[in-house]
Amino acid sequence: MFDKQVNWMRESFLIYLRQLAQQWCGWRLRLWLIGFAVALLSISLFPTASARSPQINRHDLSNPPAPLLAQFPLLAPVAPGPCGTLGQQDFSGIPDAPAAIFATQLVKATGNTPEYCQVKGYITPQIQFELQLPTHTWNGRYMQVGCGGYCGSVMASPDSNTALDRNFAVAFDNSGHVGGGMKGGDAIWALDAPQLRRDFGYRSEHLMAIVARAMIQSFY
Repeated sequence: MFDKQVNWMRESFLIYLRQLAQQWCGWRLRLWLIGFAVALLSISLFPTASARSPQINRHDLSNPPAPLLAQFPLLAPVAPGPCGTLGQQDFSGIPDAPAAIFATQLVKATGNTPEYCQVKGYITPQIQFELQLPTHTWNGRYMQVGCGGYCGSVMASPDSNTALDRNFAVAFDNSGHVGGGMKGGDAIWALDAPQLRRDFGYRSEHLMAIVARAMIQSFY
């Protein structure tokens, strides 16, 4: 009903403009009114690209994008405990950073590395991450490690390994997209993808910190 009223008002306005132009206006104003009418019709008949584009429901995380699933296979189920319980929790409601956990796995202590809960998940749209949470020896601190080049993958590093050995909760991510490469590589992933470019530029690391904090608070 509202749309019909808007269309009726638009048509009535255009008729009024045309009559006004014919009766009272000189040729310059008449051309201006005709151009204005054409522009008004163009807006109504041809909506902008943003209006036509489907909107992503950032809170629907049940179906991760295919690139994420291809590079981030699910881990084996874990036994009951805090690590397994964490994997069942819903983090899709984190403001501006809806996240989901693919899987959790309890990793046994080896050498200087303590036992820890390995958490793998993603933040919409393509921010993959791994979070490592010492189960019994956490020092109460958090270390977030970056990535080189175009990144595009989730890999532990000497820095993250050292932090874990020192009982930090550790996180690292793919800088907001799948593919690219740490040495050389390309940026095809960024073609016609302004959101991925923003994630690579600054958003992924900020959101990683927000999500890690929420999961750390939930785990401990």
